[in-house]
Amino acid sequence: MYLNIIYHIYKMNLGKHIVVDMFHVNVAKMSNINSSEEKKEEWSNFIKQCLTDANITLLNTCWNDFDKKGAFTALYLLAESHLSIHTWPEHNFIAIDVFTCGNSNTQYIVDKLLEYFEPTYKITMHLDRGALGKITE
Repeated sequence: MYLNIIYHIYKMNLGKHIVVDMFHVNVAKMSNINSSEEKKEEWSNFIKQCLTDANITLLNTCWNDFDKKGAFTALYLLAESHLSIHTWPEHNFIAIDVFTCGNSNTQYIVDKLLEYFEPTYKITMHLDRGALGKITE
């Protein structure tokens, strides 16, 4: 048996969640990010600046390289929630997930990553998380 929930939303939610699939990205930029420790540091500084500009606080980073040609997963633990980036250079594809709460500018992060990776095609999903209001069955 499923419970049907109806939200009476009062134009307020607890978080903003944006999921982006990027296709046909700039492979040179993606491949360059983890090609050396120096390039990873440059990328880290870029992400930190984007987060700061978006009023987002970085708490910790977890990074895994699958090769030195752009295949990596980066998870950024934020005071406001998280940012994840998953790359598939062999498919010219990047998946991004940004979830924040509070007064942070989630869209700014997405815009900066789109600007950086230059996909020719993207699919973006916007989710309002934790809609506040009266919940009835």
